[in-house]
Amino acid sequence: MCERKESHQKTQLTCYEHNNYHLPTATFPHTICDSENLVMDFSKLVRAPCLKYRPGYFCKKETYYNYKSGALIGNCHRTNEFSNLNHFANDFGKDIFSSFITFEEKQVDLQNVKFFDGITIFVSREQDEHVNMFHAMSDFFATHVVIEMFKLNSSNIQIVILDEHFDGPFDFLWDKALSFKRPMKKASSFSNGMVRFERAIFQHAGYATHFLSNLMNFNENDATMCHSKIPLVANFANRILNGLGIKKREINKGDVIRVLFISRRPYVKFGVEHNFMSRQISNEEEVLDRMKTHREYGKKFTVERVDFAHLKLVEQIQKVHDSDFLIGYHGAGLTHSLWMPEETSAVLEIWNTVTTRGWRCFEQFTFWKGNDYTLWSNSNPKNLRKDSLGDYLTVDVADFYKTFDRMVNKLIDSRN
Repeated sequence: MCERKESHQKTQLTCYEHNNYHLPTATFPHTICDSENLVMDFSKLVRAPCLKYRPGYFCKKETYYNYKSGALIGNCHRTNEFSNLNHFANDFGKDIFSSFITFEEKQVDLQNVKFFDGITIFVSREQDEHVNMFHAMSDFFATHVVIEMFKLNSSNIQIVILDEHFDGPFDFLWDKALSFKRPMKKASSFSNGMVRFERAIFQHAGYATHFLSNLMNFNENDATMCHSKIPLVANFANRILNGLGIKKREINKGDVIRVLFISRRPYVKFGVEHNFMSRQISNEEEVLDRMKTHREYGKKFTVERVDFAHLKLVEQIQKVHDSDFLIGYHGAGLTHSLWMPEETSAVLEIWNTVTTRGWRCFEQFTFWKGNDYTLWSNSNPKNLRKDSLGDYLTVDVADFYKTFDRMVNKLIDSRN
């Protein structure tokens, strides 16, 4: 995109475009940019409620940035590839790189510019999505892809967040798993100064990761659906586990299978009342009691109910990794399927109707870890109700048990 001459402190900018046609078209193109000696003028970053090239979408608080001309400056010559912005997505890319100018347009005295060494990865996130576990993991996965793509040394990475969103419950993972030698920074920490980055990489947005591929494609025979284990995803899960100090389990013949049933209920956390909770199961006790009638209960498998709202994230992930069979109503909590031991586990997802489908993300996570997956859907509309505290599904216990019985027997046989 921008070429340097052979001299000291010259800029080079190269972008890599990969279009995953199974992602929403609004995310195109999917571009990652790598640079050397790129100068960023943080005084040109202005807080705004919306992205410039995405007006009206996710506009709430002034926690995004608009980038004035000269926010990015390169000591290089533009190539023909940089003649327009078509190589960048409306999701952040165009906003950021529309601000790019060269030293030919604005001379910069590098003696007065702070130098930042090592590898800096710039991350752009959706407003409020960073507190949703699924979308937060999409952002982390985008960084993991960059690390793997460029074979980066994690001990030399600095994460810089290009937003001023409020602190979220997952933010600590930047330091634990991705930027563990250099604590994550936000753009505001540079105090409106000018900084030359030894190496700066701009990852694509979380919406453009593989985690959102094929989410609404319900053709069961579609050859584009990937139902195989993907090492990139398994390695990402291991990165998070290792960062949290969670030792990877060894699965042995004869091990008792641990079934973990996710409960969803209204709760209060961090002083905030979550009085309305969607997708609750109204007859949980009946479902749990029926699973415990299995002839091998207590001998070959156990059942535990968990409400993740009452556990810290590290405790949640540890509990899931210690389990073998995850069962839950469709929701962000099933993102935890990423931490299930690979090639030895199973996920049973519950949905409220056979006439529609929820996003297929948890199905794909399960297959990408090499595990077994089944979706159980309610077939009786009369089993659904709603009130001021949420909506509820009464599970047809007999029908549900048939699916559970088949899946738990398969797991038991695999351990014999």
